[in-house]
Formats: sequence, structure tokens, C-alpha cells
Amino acid sequence: MATGNQVVNYARQFLGESSARFSDWYYGSQKYRAWAWCNVFVSYILQHCGVNFQKTAYVPAAESWMDSNYKWVKMSEAQPGDVIIFCWSGEGNNSGRGSRDHIGFLIANNGNGTFTTIEGNTSGSRVAIRTRSAKNIRKIFRPTYDGAAVPTVPTPTPAPQTSNNGLGLYTVTAPLNCRSGAGTGFPVIRTYPAGTPIRVLKIENNFGYSSGAGGWLCMDFLRPQSAASAPAVSSSGRPLGMYHVNASAGLNVRSGPGTGYRRVNFLKNGTPLRILKVSGDWGYSQGAGGWVCLSYCRRG
Repeated sequence: MATGNQVVNYARQFLGESSARFSDWYYGSQKYRAWAWCNVFVSYILQHCGVNFQKTAYVPAAESWMDSNYKWVKMSEAQPGDVIIFCWSGEGNNSGRGSRDHIGFLIANNGNGTFTTIEGNTSGSRVAIRTRSAKNIRKIFRPTYDGAAVPTVPTPTPAPQTSNNGLGLYTVTAPLNCRSGAGTGFPVIRTYPAGTPIRVLKIENNFGYSSGAGGWLCMDFLRPQSAASAPAVSSSGRPLGMYHVNASAGLNVRSGPGTGYRRVNFLKNGTPLRILKVSGDWGYSQGAGGWVCLSYCRRG
């Protein structure tokens, strides 16, 4: 196993990465990279550090397991490497009350009612360092650490790319880091907001180089402008864009793409939705605040 500080330092090595490494490890497939992965990130880090933790993608299941296997510590006693369950309902303060919405690792108690954390599936679906308020902390758990060495970050096998395949004009789809080289291991030069036009001149390891941007950007967060005239289509074949709820009884909005995820909202029949990404028969709408089953929606 490891110490809490070693686990945090190991997690830091993945800053800026998207879901690919973690979701592919958890599901054994590339099909589920659009699914919620904050708990997958925690599972990956702890299991690769040799720390006992239930391998799960579901935050409530992780909390239930930690209730039986970890120590629930006082907020004043929290240390680096502690695992935090977050609640966005604002009933937290380490009381065990409120919703169970998210999970991550503690880096530091800032002493002013805020906490520095490292989390997956945040800040544009990336690994990032965040500052969280006490009111959004449902529980803080202490894993059993023993100080053994932690592993080095495995070097991923570069995906084969044809240097002239997919070149041209793109649009940034989410806040995106521009790096000095073709990979997340290179320093961040600047971050471009969603909507920024980018001309990609060459591609290596799923990163595109733009002289105008001044560096390399991950192709997963770039949309070809040449496809703007046609309806955007997800990898599942369902088109992105405008939908309306088509269910007389209304439609549940969930925290993830499936009925096993927590209900976070409810929409009346006829409610308009802009679907930004699709996983199977489920579509994500930022306006609705979650995922809806597209079988109960109509296009347009």
C-alpha cells in the first residue's frame, strides 16, 4: 500500500487527463468513456496503489463499502489522501446528510472552511484540482495506508494515427488545455474556451497540432467544422441537438446514462432539450442537468 500523501502525488500525475485511461481499465472497453467516472478514478488510484477499495463506478455503493471498511474521520482531523463524498445539496459539513453526488481525494484543509481536492470527471470531464466548501462535503473517510511504495504511471501505447488523416478546421467543445507536446505529460501552455476555432495541421497520439493555438490539443474535445452543416451524430448513431420530451407522464433526469443512476430532475411532456452527448439510448443535456432516455424524446 502507500501513505495518503503518496496516493495524492500518484493521482497528481494524471492531471488534465480525460476518462479514457480510467474507463477503459474499469469496463475493459472504449465504449463507456462518456459515462460518469469520478468513482472509477478513485478506484483506479487506490487499487493501483495497493490500497483496499471496492472497485465500483457508483458513489453510493462506494460510501456504503467505506462505512464498513474505512474510518469516518472528523473534518478537523482530515488528512491528505482521505476520500471525500460530496453532496451538491449543501447539507454536508461532514454530517452524513445530503445527496451523494461525487467523490475525490483530499489534498489539504485550507482552514477557512474550504478544502483542496483532486478529482476525476470534473472541470470539463478531466482530472483536476478543485477547491470545495465544507457544506458540499457529506463524509470524509480514512483508508488504511501503510507507507509502501506506489507505482509509476504506466505509459499508454500511442494510438496509431495517420499524420494527414482528419486535418482541417475544428471547434473546441469544452475548456481544453493546449500543451507543448502530443500528450498529457507535456506542460500546459494555455486553456482555450469552448467554441474556439482551431486549425489542425498534424495529428500524433490523438493530439492535434495548431500553429495558431501555439501547441497540441486532444482531438477528443475538437469537433470538425466541416460537419457543421449536417446534424451532429453520436458514436451510437443517435443525432445530437434539439429534442422534446415525448412522454405524457413526464421524464426523469438522472445523474448518469441508465436507470440505476440517481434521479436529479423531472421534466414535463414537451420540454425542449439540447442533447450534447449520447451513451446508448441516453442523452446528456446541460440545461436539464443530467441524462434522459431518448426513447421518450422526439427530435426537433
